[in-house]
Amino acid sequence: MKKLLIAALVTALLVIGATGIVGKIVIAEPGERTCSLTLDIEETGRPQGTHSIETSSAGEGSLLPTPPSGNALELACGQSLRALLRDFEDKFGDRAAQSVHPLSTLEVSGMFDEDQAFWLRQNASRYGWICLSENSLRYVGIPHAFVMRAKNFDLGQYLDYLRKTEGITVHLNGQAYVISYYPAGEPLRAPEGGSSVSGDGQNGFIVTTQCQAQPSSR
Repeated sequence: MKKLLIAALVTALLVIGATGIVGKIVIAEPGERTCSLTLDIEETGRPQGTHSIETSSAGEGSLLPTPPSGNALELACGQSLRALLRDFEDKFGDRAAQSVHPLSTLEVSGMFDEDQAFWLRQNASRYGWICLSENSLRYVGIPHAFVMRAKNFDLGQYLDYLRKTEGITVHLNGQAYVISYYPAGEPLRAPEGGSSVSGDGQNGFIVTTQCQAQPSSR
């Protein structure tokens, strides 16, 4: 039964079009507290940004290959992790949630059984986390986590995807996120909205901007 459920979820996630993905993502097991999210991914390239961003701000973003410093990121990670553990505790009990241990600002680990690991795979993206393995999670931020889940990318594959496309626009339940990749040496620009900058581990930069949602161009 569980294999059939997993197969159905994978099928629902991989509704792939020529320029992006449009579909519903189930974020909890059927029969429980469930809802669906509408996800639209467009490979739009770099936006015509209206303001420049200094590369010195890199390290305050959410998608980083090494643990960053910075109160803003630590606060975001802490808030999202507490929310994730609260729901994990509601599902599996206090002792299960207490078995999760921070490895760094961005990563946590724990000894999860099959049911717990399955629940985390289906729900971690709601809080901006991804599963690196059966027993470890990493914080990347909500839009990145949902794109990686929908496209079945690990972190390295996702970074390669951003380098190739140079930028994507993610519409997630009415909220728009513009995600752009810039190689080292190029000026960073972003549309109006709250932006964060992070490095990709290869001297490039990823700019993530939360914008007012606009209708899809397709």
